[in-house]
Amino acid sequence: MLWKRVIPALLASFLLTACGKAEADPAVFENTAWKQSPEETAEALGRDFSRESPPREDVPKGELLNCLYDGPIPLPVSGAEAEDASFLYWNLDGNFQLAEVRLLFGSPEETEEYRAYLDGLYGKAEKAEISRVDKNGQHDVIWQWADGEIIVSYLPPETPFYNAEFPNGMFRFQCGAFPWTE
Repeated sequence: MLWKRVIPALLASFLLTACGKAEADPAVFENTAWKQSPEETAEALGRDFSRESPPREDVPKGELLNCLYDGPIPLPVSGAEAEDASFLYWNLDGNFQLAEVRLLFGSPEETEEYRAYLDGLYGKAEKAEISRVDKNGQHDVIWQWADGEIIVSYLPPETPFYNAEFPNGMFRFQCGAFPWTE
């Protein structure tokens, strides 16, 4: 008879744990969602963008609008604090939809803490090479996590293409289905 009480209790515990993890999962990035507008992203993060580049009216159909935050930026799900963030929106007939997030931290320690956070969400990152080649013929080596809907990459400071501009590396969150047609 004890198993009649233990099994339902274990199932309830599992469901609560699963629901708790879903709430902590950033899905795209810290409460945001793919295809949302810049205004929806600002609302999800609790603050407005610092600037847009180029201005929306100058972004042709099929091109990307870059919305930038100046830090520090408190991140609502992870509890981390980014130094800078950039959100890229695809212009689909004047309807700007979130397609990529780029995230920078102010110190190597903060970067490593966020990497550990991503490992906790997605499992251990895998080392990968991408096809871009710098002027010395070196491939950019990145660490990558993926869950089907999202590809998360960390480009470390020693990555040739990025080391001059991003001394602590850069995280990139990309939709696995981009570009979309609707």
